[in-house]
Amino acid sequence: MLLYRACVSGRIPLDAKDGRINWVSDSAVVVKGADGLPLMEGIIVDITERKQFEGQQQQSRRMEAWGGSPEESRTTLIIC
Repeated sequence: MLLYRACVSGRIPLDAKDGRINWVSDSAVVVKGADGLPLMEGIIVDITERKQFEGQQQQSRRMEAWGGSPEESRTTLIIC
């Protein structure tokens, strides 16, 4: 009989030795093992490319909100 079950999930940034930041998504559950002790089962997925794409999409939306395009992102806005 399973006496307890805890779920854990999240997105975690990991620092690589070369200075890059890699992102992983983890999802795990704590279950009762065959010996009666807690056992964590889960999966970790590299989502670095997805996070980079999301960042690019956010930048594009910001630029469009200001009436510009992502290609114009280096333009300085001067308000007089």
